[in-house]
Amino acid sequence: GAARVRDRDQTQCRQLATMPDHAVDPFSALEHRMWEAGAGAYRDSFAKVTAQTTNALLDAAGVETTKAMSVAMAARESIADLGSRRAAATMEVSREGGMRVLDVATGTGVVADGAAARGASEVVAVDFSAAMLEQARAVAEAHPSGVVTLLEGDAAALPLPDESFDAVVIGFGLLHLPDPASALAEAHRVLKPGGLALVSFSNRVFAEKATALWLSKIDE
Repeated sequence: GAARVRDRDQTQCRQLATMPDHAVDPFSALEHRMWEAGAGAYRDSFAKVTAQTTNALLDAAGVETTKAMSVAMAARESIADLGSRRAAATMEVSREGGMRVLDVATGTGVVADGAAARGASEVVAVDFSAAMLEQARAVAEAHPSGVVTLLEGDAAALPLPDESFDAVVIGFGLLHLPDPASALAEAHRVLKPGGLALVSFSNRVFAEKATALWLSKIDE
């Protein structure tokens, strides 16, 4: 099945690509310094806002809760705390039939956590900030080993194969990238035929421009 059983002590944070020199691009250098220095503050503030939108983002990306996960959750209805019930379920349920999901600009891993909790067979959570990925480590450790992989990488040059994901989510991350068009092209490249990509924004004007960029990349 899709479930993977590995040594719980095995690291789930890996670096598959050599990151570019952030000093070459002033915008990237600024963003990188900001996230490296402010990862903890983000976790305690804006990450909570992102968490409120996670279900809507995953719904729009077509990341549905698997039947096995639904059954596991229902079997634990007697546990009062939903968080505890979900944690117990995700550690035991089969991942067979789950989707492969890519979470770009994962930050503290909020979206990746939500996808894994829905029964995804594998979630790759990418960010260019090692400090943010360190904050997301708890997410990887909360799920069975191998379900959530943390990857330090560039959204505009993903070290991932073509047509390898059922869904790609970029949650409020596109505006932080120096080359949004390349990031959208990469999201399109790694999507399987028929897969869905979801990009969220807090600014309508930016969303309209990004949609035009996305369509142009599809045409190419």
